[in-house]
Amino acid sequence: MSALPSGRLARCGLRLNYASTAVTIEQRADGTAGFGGLALCGSVWGCPVCSARIRQGRAVELEEACARWLREGHGLTFVTLTLRHTRADALDGLLGVLSDAWAALSRHREWKEGAGFFGFVGAVRAVEVVHGKNGWHPHAHLLLFTERPLTRRRTKGLGRLLYRCWEREVTRLGATCESAGFNCQEVRGSRDVARYVSKVQDENGNERALGMEMTRADLKRRGAGVHPFTLLDDAKVNDSSRLLWREYERATHGRRCLTLGHQLGRRIGLRVEDPDPQERGTVAYTFDRDAWRLVIHAKARSRVLDAFEAGGVDAVFLLLCDLHAAYDWTNADAQWRAERWERNQERYANAAREWAGAPLVAL
Repeated sequence: MSALPSGRLARCGLRLNYASTAVTIEQRADGTAGFGGLALCGSVWGCPVCSARIRQGRAVELEEACARWLREGHGLTFVTLTLRHTRADALDGLLGVLSDAWAALSRHREWKEGAGFFGFVGAVRAVEVVHGKNGWHPHAHLLLFTERPLTRRRTKGLGRLLYRCWEREVTRLGATCESAGFNCQEVRGSRDVARYVSKVQDENGNERALGMEMTRADLKRRGAGVHPFTLLDDAKVNDSSRLLWREYERATHGRRCLTLGHQLGRRIGLRVEDPDPQERGTVAYTFDRDAWRLVIHAKARSRVLDAFEAGGVDAVFLLLCDLHAAYDWTNADAQWRAERWERNQERYANAAREWAGAPLVAL
C-alpha cells in the first residue's frame, strides 16, 4: 500500500536487521510476546506498529518531563492551533502553512517580547492530521513552558497574544484561521505530586493524559474526523480511501511530528529522538530461514504470537506444522521466483551485455 519509492514502510517487520542473524520470539517482562531481530521502518506517520511504539515512548517521556517541571514550581499552558480548510485544499500545502507559520511566529519580535513578559521558556509542538467532511484537517498541539504558573487572567492574555501573532503569520502565507478553532488553557498540578496525572479535557469532556493528548493521535476517535490509519484500513476495499492515504503518506514523508528547541530540551530533560526500536526480552524461540518465510507467505505473524502467548513454544511448533501442511509451496515458490525475476531482469540483462562487451542500459 505504500506509495513511497524506497519501500521501507512496506518491508517493515519482514526482514532481518543488520545486527541480527535470525528472527526470534521474545518473552517480555509484562507477559506479552514480540518478534526480535527484525528491521523496522520507524515511521511515526505511516506505520501503525512503529507509530504506536514511538508515540507511546514519547508520551511517557513527556508526562515525566511535565510532572518534573510542575513540581519545580513552573507553569504549563496547553494550546491548539488550527487552519481554515476546505475539501479543495491539499494536505501538503496545509502542513506547509502550519509549519512555516509557527516558525515565522517564533522568530517575530512581537512574540518574543510579549512571551518574555509571561516568563515563556519554550514550547513542545505536536502535529496531528485527521480527515473529515471539509477535507484534511491538520492542527498543532502546543505545550508552553513558563517560569512560573500563570493566573487565569495571564493565561488569557498569553492566548490573545499568541492568536494575534498566529493569525498574522497565517494570513501572510495566504491562508486563514478562526478563533473558534483556537484553544488555550492552563495546566495545573496539586501539591500531592504523586496524585498529579497532568490531564486535559477534550471537546467531549473526557479526560486524557497530557502526554497522550500531545503524542498519541493514533488513539483518538473524533466524530468530525477520521484518523489516517482508519483510511488505511478502508483502503483495502475503497478507492477513495486509497487515494487519500497515498496523499497523506506523501505529504507527511520527511516531516517531524514532535518538535522542541534544543535549549528547552536540555532544560526539561526531554529528547526528541525515537525510543529504542524494539523492546528487548528473553529469547524463547528462533526461526530458521524456511520457517520465517512460511510465516510471511502465510501472513501468520499475529497468529504465531497469539499461539506463543496461549501455549508457549509447543503451540508455535504445532502452528508451523499446520501452516506447512496447508500451504501450497509449489505455487508460492513459483510466484516468489517470478516476482524476483521481474524485479531483477534489467540487472540480469545488463550483466549479460557486460559479458558480451555490449553497452549497458541505464537502470
